[in-house]
Amino acid sequence: MTRLLHVSASPRGAASDPLTLAGAFLDAHQAVHPGVYVSHLDLHDGTLPAFGRLHAGAKMAVTRGGQPSPEQTGAWDEARAVFDRFVTADAYLFSVPMWNSGVPYVLKQWIDIITQPGWVFGFTPAEGYTGLLTGKKAAVVYTSGVYSPGAPPAFGVDFHASYLNDWLRFAGFTDVTEIRFQPTELTATPDQDRAAAVARAADAGKPSSPQEAAPCPRTARIPPAARPRPASCRRPPAAGRPRSARPKRLPRLLTRTPVARSPTVSANEGAPWRRNPATPAPPTPARPVRPGQRPPLMARAPWCTALDTGERRCLLGLMRKMLRSRGGR
Repeated sequence: MTRLLHVSASPRGAASDPLTLAGAFLDAHQAVHPGVYVSHLDLHDGTLPAFGRLHAGAKMAVTRGGQPSPEQTGAWDEARAVFDRFVTADAYLFSVPMWNSGVPYVLKQWIDIITQPGWVFGFTPAEGYTGLLTGKKAAVVYTSGVYSPGAPPAFGVDFHASYLNDWLRFAGFTDVTEIRFQPTELTATPDQDRAAAVARAADAGKPSSPQEAAPCPRTARIPPAARPRPASCRRPPAAGRPRSARPKRLPRLLTRTPVARSPTVSANEGAPWRRNPATPAPPTPARPVRPGQRPPLMARAPWCTALDTGERRCLLGLMRKMLRSRGGR
């Protein structure tokens, strides 16, 4: 089951523009992917721990290759619990309003808690920082009351989208979708602009490709009876030949490989079904065929040599009965 985590940095609830757009995104996404499990993380609910002296001391100890002290262990476990809730998700949705040209302080605090060595990033002197959260998708809703892209500095500067986008890249995200509603207040048509922003958010929540819209039942874990198998999941025919020209599968009896016999030589050395495989069997002398007599069945069915003696006798007996019934004798 795919898990989607919605991280909300707005404390305004239903009156929040970023939460309105986030709701439209989630509704459209769950309409196409009903099996996605969505959880909400409200950064303003008061459960976010502080990142103080003990937390910083534990981080420096880990960064230098050591272990947190007993006094720092409890603070480090608090930070780890916040990170575990974040990293268990497969996709993310952030709703981020602009506060004083930047992000709300609780979002910065949350990022400071989870951004730890070995959790979000790695570092080597030769390559520098490396993001560890690879293969995940993220969508971000950005809103601002006055600022809009391209506006003069007197109307605000964008430090919140640039900061969060850079952190996502630092953490290893490569697939990031932006949904902007800017400005929300300094506009002559706020209702029309809000409706257009909601429509863009809903479009962003829908899949971008037919394969994503109709996943293979094996990956979506949906029973085949509940959803017909899409054409994208079917294996294409082999190149250079149509499906009808493929060789048909032979009966199992004719393609069965000989069973390995015991390497121990029995007292009955003449029994071919007890002979040591390392000792080649003596060739069977060919019987002379009299005029008017049919050739032996073994000559007409050389594949019988791939069967053991019991199967060969049974099959030859059936073939004799078939030939007698056809020949009238």
